[in-house]
Amino acid sequence: MIGWMILFAWIEYYAISIALLAKKTGTPHWGLYIIPFASHFFVDTFTGGFKILTIPVKKWGKTVLIFVLVAIVAQIGCNWAENMFTQEMAGYFAQIMFLPICLCGLIYWLGTIASTLKMMDILFLDFRGAALFAALMLPVPFLLLRKGGSGYQKVTMQ
Repeated sequence: MIGWMILFAWIEYYAISIALLAKKTGTPHWGLYIIPFASHFFVDTFTGGFKILTIPVKKWGKTVLIFVLVAIVAQIGCNWAENMFTQEMAGYFAQIMFLPICLCGLIYWLGTIASTLKMMDILFLDFRGAALFAALMLPVPFLLLRKGGSGYQKVTMQ
């Protein structure tokens, strides 16, 4: 349960930063991006797609929702196994269900890094060590909202 609270706190923290970025770039209805998971759809529109380890991602918002659903199903499976199997078998089942949760978390982490770096490129905010700061996840909003070079274009939602 603590893991889920941390995940949703991070997603809201990220959503607030994306909403502020949308306001900074002049996106209409920027306040809607404070809604959890809506910010990932803004990332789709703003970046026009990005690559995670050479794999192109065009629908990041839907991908994140699928990751969360997979993790929820795995968690429900673990709770079911605790009630249906012996403690030893439930432990084995939980270890197996931990694999998709970790895989989804890893891909989400890599996707957040890749999308942050792409948004920083669009906003002309690139600097040495940007990938390291993006990998730490907590400084992502500060990276995106810092004052950078000029020339970013106003984003229009369609």
